[in-house]
Amino acid sequence: MMAEKGCISCSHGWGSHFSRQAHAGHRLSVSSNPTLRYNVFNIWKHCSVCNNHKHANDREYDKGLIKHYGPAMLEYVRILPAQFPSLHLSKEELKEAIQIARQIKKDFLEGKDYTRQQINDKIGIYKLKHCYEQ
Repeated sequence: MMAEKGCISCSHGWGSHFSRQAHAGHRLSVSSNPTLRYNVFNIWKHCSVCNNHKHANDREYDKGLIKHYGPAMLEYVRILPAQFPSLHLSKEELKEAIQIARQIKKDFLEGKDYTRQQINDKIGIYKLKHCYEQ
């Protein structure tokens, strides 16, 4: 389950108790890549220290992706901007995606687990022919 994993940058809480505030840390900044805001391959568990005080701790973030998921995951994250330069969602599509995301969050809190690809597929705004499966 995702909640059992630690900070992608400093590994705090990985395999032990996570005692810091958990954040959704974006590897590729939302300000420079707004279409990737909700792509879960761009969002990993981050501790508040790395996210707030170390400004995402990008170098260690990359090392964490390689350590915990392999070099192919880092390469996949790096090509996301080219794969999703824009989404062109209507207000209704965005509302529907938010509703689905809230249900996924509820499912997580009830103990259900999904892969990242399953989450992106359920939300339905990131459609590709070839995706990285963890």
